[in-house]
Amino acid sequence: MSPWLNIRVRSSADSAFNSFLSNLNRFLRPQGFRRSGQRYGRETEQCWQIVALQRSRYSDTGEVRFTVNFGVTPKALMDFRNQNVSKIPLDWICPVRWRSGDLLMQGDLWWSSNEDALFRSVLTAITTHLSETDLPLLSGLDSDRGILAMYSTGKVMGFEIDRDETRAVLFGHLGLDREAREALIQYEAKWVPAATSRRAELFLKSYRNRFGFPAE
Repeated sequence: MSPWLNIRVRSSADSAFNSFLSNLNRFLRPQGFRRSGQRYGRETEQCWQIVALQRSRYSDTGEVRFTVNFGVTPKALMDFRNQNVSKIPLDWICPVRWRSGDLLMQGDLWWSSNEDALFRSVLTAITTHLSETDLPLLSGLDSDRGILAMYSTGKVMGFEIDRDETRAVLFGHLGLDREAREALIQYEAKWVPAATSRRAELFLKSYRNRFGFPAE
């Protein structure tokens, strides 16, 4: 096949994908999200919530293959990490994160399309998933206490070390000294002896500089 034809087909698929992003934006904007490239962020008083489309590096020529990632981070954690709380964060640095299909126990869901008609059917599938599963979950993760309530059920939805740091920071931020002390004791016992020791030691130092070590 001529390389010029490959370029033309790929450009057509990219154009259809960009139209898809615009249509998804029309669906998410009334829900309070604003678009930044392939990410859509919703800011609450205490949190950022992210819907992000991830393109596969292994898409076939003339085809766009992608999945949908979700992230939630409390602003208190962003401030603790010296991140800009006014800027939409990247989904993969959020402590709470999942991928489309996780909530339905379907594993990774990837979609492939190369023209407008196919992207329209994909849009229907994704907005249905959003309406039925992902957006309702996000609605309960719009505050510090909402995130803590989710963690209290035993769910992780991300890496365990991120969960443990987020819990400790939120306890400290909310002035819950007893809970903060217990969280720090458990954190130190679990993560300092592990391969994560350097990260854990830096976290504990930053935590004590910010909040002190809660008294018994």
